[in-house]
Amino acid sequence: EGIVRFTGRPSSPAYSAFLKAQNLSLDGLFLSSAAITLKGDKRAVEIVHSGLELWKGAGWVKGVIDVEKGKLTLIGGVEGFRFASAARLLGLADAGGTGSAQFTAGGTLDDPTFNAKFNLKNASLNGGVLETSSGNAYYRGGGLKLKADVFKAAAKAGSTEIYADFPGKKIKGKVSVEKMPAETLSRMMKLGIEKFVGAGDVSGSFIISGGFDRPEVSGAFTASNIDTGEFTVKKMTGALNADKASVSVTKMKADLAGGGTAEGKLDYLPDKGALAAAVQFKRAAINSIGFVKKYDSTLKGEAYGSIEASGASSAVKISGNVEIRKTQLNGCDPFTMKSDFRYDGKSLNAENVSSDAGYEGSFSVEFDKKNALNAVLTAKSARMDPAFAVFGLRAEDVRVASAFGTHSSGWPASRRRVGCGCPDC
Repeated sequence: EGIVRFTGRPSSPAYSAFLKAQNLSLDGLFLSSAAITLKGDKRAVEIVHSGLELWKGAGWVKGVIDVEKGKLTLIGGVEGFRFASAARLLGLADAGGTGSAQFTAGGTLDDPTFNAKFNLKNASLNGGVLETSSGNAYYRGGGLKLKADVFKAAAKAGSTEIYADFPGKKIKGKVSVEKMPAETLSRMMKLGIEKFVGAGDVSGSFIISGGFDRPEVSGAFTASNIDTGEFTVKKMTGALNADKASVSVTKMKADLAGGGTAEGKLDYLPDKGALAAAVQFKRAAINSIGFVKKYDSTLKGEAYGSIEASGASSAVKISGNVEIRKTQLNGCDPFTMKSDFRYDGKSLNAENVSSDAGYEGSFSVEFDKKNALNAVLTAKSARMDPAFAVFGLRAEDVRVASAFGTHSSGWPASRRRVGCGCPDC
């Protein structure tokens, strides 16, 4: 709605106008309302003043649109606009936060150009929240180029340079991060690995490509203080390749909490929640592994070998072959043990057990039944101190040097710490 006044000759009229409009939109960029004062003639339109309402934000624009020459020259600014509105231009539906910007527009009506400087507060993308961000935006020939610095508190956390091709609905660019919270990065890039990274942080450089609806991410990274629940990683390096359907980490090398190293690869399907990993260990401290601590926090040793993990991320199954050196339980003298094992979150099953302490056989621990231990072990001139340690006893507590034969047991964990309790002994 509005008022338009005409002056001049019919062949060469001039006019001035005051217009109001509501519920305006442009490719998903929504405006609540606009009030514009115009003046001009058939050659050009001058925007004398405009007031824009962008939800709770406000803005202005003024300048000249030269109709005869097909050129435009505009300047403007906005305060308090919602980032979700601008993000829709890039096909990003899940965004939040507010911002301010100053911009200029030029070029021709057929091929306009646009430059802007912007600042964002509490900007979020796919649930990953940043405290502040600032940068520049350039629009040329149907494409939008973004350069931004991202800040987390007082420390610089990263930068990005992205080009969006609107006619082709494609995106390409690069993102560099420095000690960005791993959970935030995972959410922003839709990697879906938040539950595996804990409170860790990530540094690295990534290439972004693909379509608006299916972007692809690749690059090298360094991660610190990653806690998967079963393993805690002090530092990890690797190569990342990800898209909407899958996440793959290769060339993975890690320094583990408690000592030791690991290397391998990992594949994850976020939509299906399916995980597959293959890892080799060296000198890994077994008392820093989640399911070992569930069973007995006094168990010590260094693990060497390989494991594979698979299944749903909520119920990962782990299997492998390990050699545990310097094995100690309740202070017994160190020994070496080898075993194949399977772990499903509820129980640990060890088969083909052998040790230089003189024991062979198998054992299992059921975590959902108060750590109930079941074992079938054959002893050949075996040391007694490891067996006594299972029940909380030291070798000097029982004056027997060695044992022979096959022994089966099935005692609950609640009795292991108060003596043997075996009905066969």
